[in-house]
Amino acid sequence: MRRGFFQRIGTWLVLSMMVVAVVGPIATFTINSLIIRYQFERLPPELRQRLEERRLSRERRGDPAPNNFASALERSTLFAALGSTALGLTLAFLLSRRLARPYELVGAAARRIAQGELGARVPEDLPYVGGEAATLVHDFNRMAQTLEASEAERRRLMADIAHDLRTPLSILQARLDGFMDGVLPLNMDEVKRLSQQTTLLTRLVEDVRVLSLADAGRLTVDLDQVNLGALVEDMVSSFEDRAAAKRIELNFLGEVDLPPVYADADRVAQIISNLLDNAIRYTPGGGRIDCRAEWVEDSPGVCLSVSDTGIGIAPEALPHIFDRFYREHSARSQASGGSGLGLAIVKALTELHGGRVRARNLEEGGARFEVWLPPGQAPS
Repeated sequence: MRRGFFQRIGTWLVLSMMVVAVVGPIATFTINSLIIRYQFERLPPELRQRLEERRLSRERRGDPAPNNFASALERSTLFAALGSTALGLTLAFLLSRRLARPYELVGAAARRIAQGELGARVPEDLPYVGGEAATLVHDFNRMAQTLEASEAERRRLMADIAHDLRTPLSILQARLDGFMDGVLPLNMDEVKRLSQQTTLLTRLVEDVRVLSLADAGRLTVDLDQVNLGALVEDMVSSFEDRAAAKRIELNFLGEVDLPPVYADADRVAQIISNLLDNAIRYTPGGGRIDCRAEWVEDSPGVCLSVSDTGIGIAPEALPHIFDRFYREHSARSQASGGSGLGLAIVKALTELHGGRVRARNLEEGGARFEVWLPPGQAPS
């Protein structure tokens, strides 16, 4: 929306300074005139008489000098007021333009961003700009940078979702075409393969739904007293067959009888499931995965951890390991069967419980994921 002339901050600054520049000298002239006349009236009679005689003498000689001393002072004050007004108006115009410049640039950049030019920025090296204006420019540029990064992440997210959906859909379509053309036999093995692809699609859609609800603040938890030690032990038992299929040793080394905490058992089970799924996927055959559930006294709560002897995490990837669809080098490829959303969901669900999550490499090799959950409070 284009602003009118009198809606611009520069115009209002100019007008404000002009009012000050005009009213100030007028007030000064008026007050000085009154003071001059008052002080002139208080002069000794002899001095006033001499001044009057001097005035009359000049009039007889035809001298165009001021009529009297008071008038001369008033004229001098008037000229000084006019000069200061002109100087004030000039400075008002120059200073207002300089003061309004950063705000006008921020407004112009905001309009460009609104039109889709997310790379718009305001120069931070503007001359004679400091204080609140410099802070505004800096904060605006940070906001624009964050917005640009978020938009790039959104586009990448949509591209990754489309890619991950296209792969199983292409497989399904190819096999269905094979059935229809009589190229592939319709037997239980083929049906099992189709079922695996639909399972991948279902999990991807569910993962996207969970994260979308978390972003919108609509993801809820049903809090109740939960023994997280027993819950982790049960989850480890459910993954034993899958770990055995890859010749991976899966151990539960935590405490079973932990103080109960208020949490959503289903959401915590999803956290543990995603961590175990991630560990099994990136741990080679013959490796080991250790799961723990321990009560932390220093920071009251339960610490859930999953350690593996897998490929570990590159140092440069650690800050991004919980980002959506982040895949570290070739190891985190779509060929591994993951959606790239599992760890992002772990972080979202953990923070929903008021907890925190972190990942680190182990000195002996492999990685360790830790989730800390607070005791929580009983639902009201």
